[in-house]
Amino acid sequence: MFFGGAGEIGGPFCAGLRGKNLATLIDCGMEAKREKALRLPDFAAMKEYFEPTHVLNTHGHLDHVGGEAALIRNGIVPRQFYKSVLAREFAPIHGEDTIHITIRNWCQELGITPRQLFEKLNGPRADGEHLPIDWEMLCTQIMSGAAQKILAAEGFIGENCVLPFGFQDLRDLEYLSETVTAGKPFKIGNTLVTPYNVGHIMDALGYLIEVGGKRIFFTGDFSREATGYELVKKLDPGVIGPVDVLVINTTYACQPLEPFKTVSERFRSDLAADMAAGRRVVACGFFVDRGAKVALEIEKADLAEYLHVDGKVRDGLSIYEPHTGKLTGIEKYFVSDKEDNRAQLVRSRIKNGQPAIYLVSSGMGVEGSLSNNYIGEHLHDPNAVIYRLGWCEPGTPLDDLSIAAQNGRVVNWRGQFTKFECGVRSYQFSAHATSAEIAQTIKDFHPKTTLMVHGAPRRLEQFKKENTDLPGEIVIAENGRPYKLF
Repeated sequence: MFFGGAGEIGGPFCAGLRGKNLATLIDCGMEAKREKALRLPDFAAMKEYFEPTHVLNTHGHLDHVGGEAALIRNGIVPRQFYKSVLAREFAPIHGEDTIHITIRNWCQELGITPRQLFEKLNGPRADGEHLPIDWEMLCTQIMSGAAQKILAAEGFIGENCVLPFGFQDLRDLEYLSETVTAGKPFKIGNTLVTPYNVGHIMDALGYLIEVGGKRIFFTGDFSREATGYELVKKLDPGVIGPVDVLVINTTYACQPLEPFKTVSERFRSDLAADMAAGRRVVACGFFVDRGAKVALEIEKADLAEYLHVDGKVRDGLSIYEPHTGKLTGIEKYFVSDKEDNRAQLVRSRIKNGQPAIYLVSSGMGVEGSLSNNYIGEHLHDPNAVIYRLGWCEPGTPLDDLSIAAQNGRVVNWRGQFTKFECGVRSYQFSAHATSAEIAQTIKDFHPKTTLMVHGAPRRLEQFKKENTDLPGEIVIAENGRPYKLF
């Protein structure tokens, strides 16, 4: 059964696999949309269906891993969470960032800053200086209801801040997490599980599950195209062999997808032209993988002298630090600003109105994020360009801005309609399989049954009509509906 992410893209992906001696989740994600509460998997349906004893995580993107701590918060505590080394390191950054953004968005609705809220609850320092925000303390005060009570007494009336989890839940998750390696099998009871590289991002895994002589493979998000990013190891069905059941992520089924090489060349050419013209570029990247990918592209374009990496992208790059021998060229971004003369130089360029590149997160410009702040500062600057680097959830700020750039150049930004003067460019640095790759992957695995997930239903119906030569039964999976595999 799928508790999220089956007939949708960007939803909180979560699949439950139940057998005689098996109760396992594959992924437990989260969906973040502007002006909506964070969406989590359907935990109520999960509790009715089964109590999972283990979780297999495919990779570190929010829609696949962001809901794990919320499992614990909702009283569902598996014995073990299995994930790659990098996914395990990304999890606490995702979690803390989710808490920060949720609190910031709530404060914005109330007309107060997080610092003002913190000082209202804890008082200023005796010497009059600002206390640094203790986010864990603030989180605890909100979750206990103390913050809401004090704010209500002062006339700050609004909906309660619903945090999906707290800092202790993140610590519990870290304690319960165990790392796995591609190609090295392990057992859950009498079930053999083997992780395999699947492309998409560095350290992304698919899982082969073997039980009772049957073989099930979950691809997770995957890619088979060469990306020029050497540490992303592509999915190779030939290594895994035929399976009985294939659960395949189909994000770009029946959708055009520009080849990575073409995107890369256009990106570097446009960036060079913008720097030559003296512009300031705000490049909005996901801190997991795409930040590193874009930093490498900027290195290849010989434009690193203009680059300033900030916020979560810097955090993401630091996680790749053990791999710097292979990621030659971006190791300079792992050091702190105090030690980084290059960062100081870029800041001086920015201060003097000279060309510069800001590489910041989030990739969708969600409110409360650094990229949202940078975009807001440059909306009315005709000498600035906002770079969208990949897929954005419909309705997120950067998606709204991209659409508005083609239609009247008026955008609803933080609740106010405003005419903007900055430029907007889009680059599809996708890490997903093309429609042709999806079809070829099904043929290569030759399953008796294929469940297509993580895709738009009308696109998947079109995909079935256009690919009548696929083996076995092709099922477009739906959330909340049980599927008997064998």
